[in-house]
Amino acid sequence: MASIQQTYPVSDAGAWSGATSALSTSPSSSVADLGLKPATDTKPQITLTGRIQYDQAFQRDTPRKVSRDPVLQGLVYFPEFSPKDPSASAKVPAGNEATQQVDYFNDVLILTAVSASQPGGPVLAGAKLPVSSIRFPFSFQMYEENLLSSRPGVREAWEGAVNTDDIILRASICPRDSSSLPCDDMERKKYAEGVAKLITKLPGLKEGDSIRAPASLALQ
Repeated sequence: MASIQQTYPVSDAGAWSGATSALSTSPSSSVADLGLKPATDTKPQITLTGRIQYDQAFQRDTPRKVSRDPVLQGLVYFPEFSPKDPSASAKVPAGNEATQQVDYFNDVLILTAVSASQPGGPVLAGAKLPVSSIRFPFSFQMYEENLLSSRPGVREAWEGAVNTDDIILRASICPRDSSSLPCDDMERKKYAEGVAKLITKLPGLKEGDSIRAPASLALQ
């Protein structure tokens, strides 16, 4: 599937930034219809801010793509839309037996991250996306921009956890007009929690290297 990286900025006191996701896209039938110029060797495509840098080893006007590694990633999905194991039974978290109906046109998905050693501690990263823009199962990535570095103590807590601790990722579907985000238990319609584990000492990894596994978040 063709994909494009797209960011959804939001303004929750400047704290939240959008997660990026893989979205399908289709090219226009005619470049001229949009008033655009055809691609050339020196300008092969439209470039997005932060995705291109100039390589000083080559011509100064020849850009090359720069790949960014996400700091966190995961998959958010509805178990009822997934293949079923006949021997398994879905467990509904206590207190969520009578969840409200999701409004796909107006609700928002809130993603938050905390350190596994401090699950009740400060939120380290977050994102807010309209549910209407998401196709489940939803694969997401968080980057440095998603860190809530403007909040006191967050940068220090992140730097202390990123290379030593597992990270708990949480997903909540909330009404757009919730009194607070993420919303509380009374307003929350769906919720999921998963762990982005820090994996070390794998064959092929250098001494001290690690990888961060994606988290799996089943909305219930």
